[in-house]
Amino acid sequence: MLFINESGNDHILKELLDEFYAGSPERKHLPSDKADRIFKSIINSSPGNNTEIPSFKIKVFQVWAAAVLVLLAVSTILYLNTRPVADQVRLAQFKSDTTRKLIKLSDGSTVILNKNSSIQYPVAFRGRTREVVLTGEGYFDIAHDKSKPFIVRTGKLAVTVLGTAFNIKANPTDKNITVMVTRGKVSVSNNKVIIGVVTPNQQITYDKIRNSSVRNAVTVKQAAEWYNKDLFFDDVTMLNAAALLEKQFDVKISFNNEKIKNCRFTGTFLYGEKLEQVLKVICSFNNAVYEIKPGGEIVLSGPGCD
Repeated sequence: MLFINESGNDHILKELLDEFYAGSPERKHLPSDKADRIFKSIINSSPGNNTEIPSFKIKVFQVWAAAVLVLLAVSTILYLNTRPVADQVRLAQFKSDTTRKLIKLSDGSTVILNKNSSIQYPVAFRGRTREVVLTGEGYFDIAHDKSKPFIVRTGKLAVTVLGTAFNIKANPTDKNITVMVTRGKVSVSNNKVIIGVVTPNQQITYDKIRNSSVRNAVTVKQAAEWYNKDLFFDDVTMLNAAALLEKQFDVKISFNNEKIKNCRFTGTFLYGEKLEQVLKVICSFNNAVYEIKPGGEIVLSGPGCD
């Protein structure tokens, strides 16, 4: 009401109320000069003025006042719902070029982004879901959070999970979008209609042109070969690195000094490097050496880290 009572806002009120009242039945039978006189009479009247205002004027004033409140409320709602997403949640975007990249999300999930692919994601996940947008191909390893489903949007599809590992191939130039699961279970939907649930060693292929899909069995190791040979060490301990190398190369790795396990490093191996090449690099990072025993066991030695 303060806005209405301020004389400097008369012209704004007049424009808003004229637009609102133009389509009403009463306005069709009310001449413009009479409407102007009523408007001026209402605006010029004040709470302290004892002059009686005709009931018709009060009715018009009530309509106009209500219109102002409605217009202001609608404007506010429209602004909140149409403002850019970046204004609501700070977003980060990453695009890979000729090499693959490892991206760590704020919830502990990781994404291996294939060449010439991009991903948009919140700097911090808020609300009831964790949502990202993928263009191209990415392998997702999602941290489990039952209260916040993880959703990957790509084209018309949405892939929803709680905690699992899966690969999505959705290159803009391809006619198909493929979702393959290596661990857990995912739900694939198109415009909120579920088109399939995918479990390990399965994939669903969606035809963007025909708007159809097919689910079939796959050999995960072959289907996901593009990232299987990649090694990403992002501020990891030597203990964690050894566990990954044991799994990747089917070897046994031990330490002759417990302190070596605490050393941390960052490194990426994307070209199928052999085990000895990898060991040389990570040992150089941590002032350590390695020895391959006759039985094939690898022993890491060095002063270690506190």
